Amino acid sequence: MNLLARLLPPRRQWDNPLFRSQVRLIKWGDSWGRMHDGTLYWALHVALLIFGTWLVFMLFLRYVAYSANSFPQTWLLVYSQNFWVAATGASLLTSLVVDFRGITAGMPVISEEIVSGRYELIRLTSISPVDVIVAKYAVARVRAWRTTARLMWARALLAVFGLVLIAWQWFTTGVGSTVFDLLYAGAALVVGTCGAVVFVLEPYWRMKALTALGVAISARALSGVSAPLASGLALLAFWWLELVLIVTLALLFSTASLWMLASQLAVLVCMPVVIAGFGAVIYGFYSGIQHASLRHAAFRLALLER
Repeated sequence: MNLLARLLPPRRQWDNPLFRSQVRLIKWGDSWGRMHDGTLYWALHVALLIFGTWLVFMLFLRYVAYSANSFPQTWLLVYSQNFWVAATGASLLTSLVVDFRGITAGMPVISEEIVSGRYELIRLTSISPVDVIVAKYAVARVRAWRTTARLMWARALLAVFGLVLIAWQWFTTGVGSTVFDLLYAGAALVVGTCGAVVFVLEPYWRMKALTALGVAISARALSGVSAPLASGLALLAFWWLELVLIVTLALLFSTASLWMLASQLAVLVCMPVVIAGFGAVIYGFYSGIQHASLRHAAFRLALLER
């Protein structure tokens, strides 16, 4: 699980006393190994939830909704496709939960240190403001990780389920035997795989951006009233920028699709590049917010040193 290890905070962070003093209070974050194993355990929870929901509604349709005389032959495929659409839509809406959890996880990490006076003790040590931000940002990521990991597992399972449904549809309706038909099927799988990677990793990029934004707010808004107000306004601004990005990407995608539909070869060659490019833009959007927020938080702490 090297990929999973890359998604977690570095193992060496648990050797940092400033980080460890807060993360040990988090149920799933008292050690790197427990966080790693807990992430795998949450995958089982999510798999049981998705499969169980699919099975319950399937049995209801099979034995309650449909009578023996009106039972469609392809009902299971149609039902699975509709279930996938509904579950995918629910996973997109669940991103709002990641937003709230991410920004609230970062909000108290610095302000509570300053208000309680503990930051004055930290200033007497050799720890720099940048080191403080790195440690506190890692704490915020650990706090928001359970919600993010569960959503990522759900999307990963739905991505695999979607690819299975595509193959199921092909075997049901029949795939052409010409060279172009085979190339088109292969290109569809490549496009689906590229889209699935972005679909699965987007909550992780999102969480890192929102926790960094919460850390920046924590370094600036210290009172009990200003912090929630600032976080609410920051979320509204984030959603507005995200809406502008989505609309822009949708317009670009529709324009590119019209150009590519004029040539079947262009669809085969260019669509994976377009999907990968859109994924890079989405990553750059979240990464820009993350780095700008952390730089601002470090700047605010540096002002306190004067």
